[in-house]
Amino acid sequence: MTETTTYQLSADEPTSTAVVKCVAEANGVEPCSLDDRLYDHVDPDALDSLFNTDGRGAIDVTVSFRMAGCRVTVDDTGTVSVTYTEGVEAATPSALS
Repeated sequence: MTETTTYQLSADEPTSTAVVKCVAEANGVEPCSLDDRLYDHVDPDALDSLFNTDGRGAIDVTVSFRMAGCRVTVDDTGTVSVTYTEGVEAATPSALS
């Protein structure tokens, strides 16, 4: 079963910080306890620059990546969606099998 957590960025919170918090919540751990690091999947500074709150809504962009057993999606409205998928994909048959 998958579960999605959605978070709305506040004006003063970096996107990278929100992503780490959401992924940790989806994994049921504290952010500092995650074994996976954001910078292993995406450049945190680039993520923060892309979703700079001053320019929110100025461009149409959505970024998705996997981290710590989760599918993370950030969009130009300041919404971070994290879907916990650990073990789900392995059990899902693929078109190639």
